[in-house]
Amino acid sequence: MGAFLLMATAGFAQENLSISMTGPADGVPGEVLTYTITYDNQGTSYADDVVITMTLPGAGKYTLLQTIPQGQYNPVDHTLTWNSSHIPSLGRLGSGPFNILVKLIAGVNYPSNSNYYPTGYYMQQRGANVFDNQVEIVSNATSTPKVASTNTVVNMLTSANINNPYGVVKSATGSLTYHLVRVTNSGNVYDNFRLYPFDFVGYDCDGSGPQLFDELIPKIVNLDGSDVTHSGWLAPGQSKYFY
Repeated sequence: MGAFLLMATAGFAQENLSISMTGPADGVPGEVLTYTITYDNQGTSYADDVVITMTLPGAGKYTLLQTIPQGQYNPVDHTLTWNSSHIPSLGRLGSGPFNILVKLIAGVNYPSNSNYYPTGYYMQQRGANVFDNQVEIVSNATSTPKVASTNTVVNMLTSANINNPYGVVKSATGSLTYHLVRVTNSGNVYDNFRLYPFDFVGYDCDGSGPQLFDELIPKIVNLDGSDVTHSGWLAPGQSKYFY
């Protein structure tokens, strides 16, 4: 009678969490930036008590608009957190993939500060502002979270172009010289530009001789003749005329 030895190999089921995040590479102040978080459990067992945390840019860079599904926002730490109380399936996560949407407005609105346009959005600094967004996923069985990140560069431009397409010159002593000046907001945020009149000094025709007459006394006025020191709020690309 023959004898047989039966051998069996036991396979251990285990979770395998994964996470990724996509978003825009660049933006402008006031633009809605949408980030998509994709998470999954690619393992052979459920992952229990899963927590997903997104770290947002620092203060002064963003305004939280919406999260789908809604998570827990911490404005001090600038984090968003999702657990089973926000997404029930995170309590026992199976295979996916699954998505979370996060919508941020680039910049911050300061409606009660007269230095800013009431409905405009502004960055913390001029030029490039980098959004370093990071997201991680962890369960009660993992000691090291899986991490993903994405960067967005938001440029805030504050500049103006000044053109004088029309001019009228009166040569009599004591008369006025009028120049119609156009100020255009060439930046990408609402801005209120301070206007500085320039001093003009008269010289002879070739510009090399002595001064021939006293300095002109310049000032800038509205089209109705009232004195102005600022352009008033101009939208990006908007122009306004002055004398």
